[in-house]
Amino acid sequence: TVFSLVENNKLAQLKFTYVSDRYLDETSLPFKNFSSQYLLKNKALPSDNAVRGFDVMYDIVMRLASGKKLANTYKDGVSYRLETKFDMRKKMFGLTENNGLFLLEYQPDLSLKRIK
Repeated sequence: TVFSLVENNKLAQLKFTYVSDRYLDETSLPFKNFSSQYLLKNKALPSDNAVRGFDVMYDIVMRLASGKKLANTYKDGVSYRLETKFDMRKKMFGLTENNGLFLLEYQPDLSLKRIK
């Protein structure tokens, strides 16, 4: 694609902003704690799938621990986990969808900053 030809440095100069369903701040205390515990137990750093699996499971467990029906906890608002934002919304026919998205911006050092 044409977009893959654009250099990251140029995107940073432009303060390029985009939407993503995942954002991981590897310097955050929660991620550092998770990563060190994972390393101790598994003798390896967590993969993307391990982090995603943890996020989904932890979010469900926390919602169930509230004592409410799972579907009713969606009305309580947005929750943030290690790399995932859960903003669950009911759709037609009783289906539920996660609308949790991050607005990310390239920084001059090529890191990403969460805008929203």
